[in-house]
Amino acid sequence: MRTSTRIFAGITVAAALVLSGCNGGDSTEKPTETPTPTPTADPAQEAQDEAFEAIKGMHKSFDDVAKDGWKDLGPLDDYAKGDVADAEKEFGTQYKEKGQFGTGETVLSDYKASDVDVTEKSVDAKVCVDTTQRKLHNSDGSEVKLKPQIPLKAVKTYTVEFDQVKDKWMVVKYDSAGDEPC
Repeated sequence: MRTSTRIFAGITVAAALVLSGCNGGDSTEKPTETPTPTPTADPAQEAQDEAFEAIKGMHKSFDDVAKDGWKDLGPLDDYAKGDVADAEKEFGTQYKEKGQFGTGETVLSDYKASDVDVTEKSVDAKVCVDTTQRKLHNSDGSEVKLKPQIPLKAVKTYTVEFDQVKDKWMVVKYDSAGDEPC
């Protein structure tokens, strides 16, 4: 019986020391914690992800501007620049002058980076772009019947670069024709 009392007393003292934070020594220092290593992000993957976000942003901004009848073309500069932004604005201006507006959304899938240059901060990519749900309407709401000159669902190619001034990735080249079905 005496042995079990000593064991119980020993466990009680040990528990009290652990619960009180005492490490059994005279030192008041806390034990040092080993820092958890943070995972290092892959710069090439980050570039691809940011490029895809820019491509999605470009299409979304065009869809949003179209819904508003192309009244404000400014958002088209948020994700595209140079010839790409100029072409989008040209289309928007033509539709606006005719009093037309767009509905529906562009669906993107099967994103694949074909070339990633981390040093130059440039990504070439291919994306399946599906515009079959997009419609063009006259100001009275009637649908404009278009004879598509380009496939409504095709693989498009993009070049996306990091813009130092805007501090974001921007689409700088876009093959809107597409030549591969998806």
